[in-house]
Amino acid sequence: MEAFLGHFQIFLVLWARVFAIVMVVPPLSSLVIPTRVKFTLSFLFAVLLYPVTAKTGNYFELLNLPMLIYFLVILKELLVGLIIGFLVGVFMAVFELTAEIFSMQMGLSFANVVDPSNNQEVPLLGSFFYAFITFLFFDMGGVHMILNALSDSYVKVPIMLYAYNSEEFINLGVKYFGMMFVLALKIALPVIMMAVLVVVVLGLLGRVAPQANLLMLGMPLQWGVGVLMLFIAAPFAVDLFSYSFPRVLSDSVEYISKVVRGGHV
Repeated sequence: MEAFLGHFQIFLVLWARVFAIVMVVPPLSSLVIPTRVKFTLSFLFAVLLYPVTAKTGNYFELLNLPMLIYFLVILKELLVGLIIGFLVGVFMAVFELTAEIFSMQMGLSFANVVDPSNNQEVPLLGSFFYAFITFLFFDMGGVHMILNALSDSYVKVPIMLYAYNSEEFINLGVKYFGMMFVLALKIALPVIMMAVLVVVVLGLLGRVAPQANLLMLGMPLQWGVGVLMLFIAAPFAVDLFSYSFPRVLSDSVEYISKVVRGGHV
């Protein structure tokens, strides 16, 4: 019985990090998925990871900690999981930001729908992008990648580690928010360039043929060119997601390791 309670105490600490990541990382954090399902998924993930992570350190030291310190360790694990999940969420938000840029350039920024995954109004293209990326996430084995990143996180960010580097934490946030805008611009750049070209062509047409009804011609032309460029940019977005998502997971764990270890990896 004592052995079971000891393993359960270790499992509870391990489960805290897994639970936090499942509750935050998209698309597993979607409001469409019931909380009971998320709870069950995190429990099953923790069960799968426990035999592997138990070999990476002497976690039986947790049994000798005072109760207050033990709960602080659980809170620390929750925080680590929340940060990793948040960083992955920032990367997923890149595609929603890209949809915002697409919508503005195509004149569709007024066409909003309610996204059931977060219960907020998003552009019509944003809902399409989110569904597309969700399908791609499961198709490329995103859950398996998250499990691998979780397993790696217990090696690089051990449970019995308490250091903290605020400077690295700030640099981490700046890096990831900057990355979000850069990636969004890279994906949306073809549409932006074509939209500028359409405006230039319409301006020249207005000078050459002032009698032309450019108001009626401009909007359908922007839509048509935007949809065409959207289909052209889609394969590049797939390649970018397939290449970047595993790197974002590994980089998130790596930078959290730097933060928790005080800047030394």
